[in-house]
Amino acid sequence: MPPIELRITKNVLHILHEILRLECSSSRSLRLSDVVLIAIDFEGINTIKRGFAQKNDCQVGLAILDTKEINKVSPAKLISTYNFATGSPSYLRKASEKFIFGETITIHPSDIVDRIQSFIPPARNIVFVGHGIIRDLGVLRALDFQTPVLL
Repeated sequence: MPPIELRITKNVLHILHEILRLECSSSRSLRLSDVVLIAIDFEGINTIKRGFAQKNDCQVGLAILDTKEINKVSPAKLISTYNFATGSPSYLRKASEKFIFGETITIHPSDIVDRIQSFIPPARNIVFVGHGIIRDLGVLRALDFQTPVLL
């Protein structure tokens, strides 16, 4: 698979409107009509970038919205959330207490990429979103995360 390609757009709001079908546009892009939005957020970035050399305390949170489901699923069930954590017992306890959108799942550092990859449907357009997304995409690169780039 090719390496993940970093493409940050300047017209984010327009693209989100198009993805979520909030604009009446006859020129809607077909590539934006079948998108899975994945909000991603890493904690413990330095731990990951150092290859877990000194400690294992880190976590990754995901929120997933499949735009194919917008008109099929109730709003309360439209976004799926996940939190994966690795590290010391005290870190895992704190991570679990702070994650309010479900349960924190304890994993081994070597399983991070597989867990993220398991939520990426094949042959779908994936858009990663987030606050500080460049940083989070950099972490994906540090983890050698790869996904086909369709958009």
